[in-house]
Amino acid sequence: MKNLHPCPLIIASLALLLAGCETRSISNSGYVSANPVYPFDVSDQPNRAFRGELSELDVLGVSPSKTISEADIHAALNDGAKVSLKRGDRLLLVQSGAQYPDDAMIQELKPYFELMPISGVPASPPARGTTMPAINQPLDMTLRLAAARAGAKTLLIYWGILESSAQANVGKSLSWVPIVGMVVPDESQDMRIRLKAAVIDVDSGHWEMLIPDAVENSALSAAVSRRHNDQEQVNLLKAEGYKRLVADLAKRLN
Repeated sequence: MKNLHPCPLIIASLALLLAGCETRSISNSGYVSANPVYPFDVSDQPNRAFRGELSELDVLGVSPSKTISEADIHAALNDGAKVSLKRGDRLLLVQSGAQYPDDAMIQELKPYFELMPISGVPASPPARGTTMPAINQPLDMTLRLAAARAGAKTLLIYWGILESSAQANVGKSLSWVPIVGMVVPDESQDMRIRLKAAVIDVDSGHWEMLIPDAVENSALSAAVSRRHNDQEQVNLLKAEGYKRLVADLAKRLN
């Protein structure tokens, strides 16, 4: 009895259905391969400086550990104060999860503000066997005090994620010669960036949230160039995403 071998066309059809999806922080956006092909398609080393994101609720001064009353909610609703932004203002800039904001973001903001970038890396948890400090200041108050001491009236803190979906194409299934297969474009990657930013008044703590439209991009790559193409795609999306975010911010300038 003859052994049955799958038809190449069937294999190719199945390959079209195989996709890998992942989500990365803009502050930890190195290349990660779902199916590495040594020595070309190798993931970047983990970003050891990345310790996660800043909590949005903590940044905005809404802590679960605080006692909140109905009176607090009604008072906030009746307070019609808004965040005021002027061209040339000093702005304390924070990228959640990053030691320093991305240069592309800084370049977009420079024409509008005097920037004071600071770290957005969350505080490390206490080491085993130790206790938390006796005084644990709320994050929103800490950031507002840092801004006040820098002479900044406004805080801009932003978060972002990169969502991607990689899909094999026919070239991947029909590339029988290993060396040739490394240079044949065999995978397409759809990626998008989603950003949001909190604009916080240092004096009052009032805030507004900016959420620009997501930016999407598609790219085709071979194993030998996968990492390079991925990072090019990341940088392109960051640049366009930051441009949209700052354009939305500029509309609010007085």
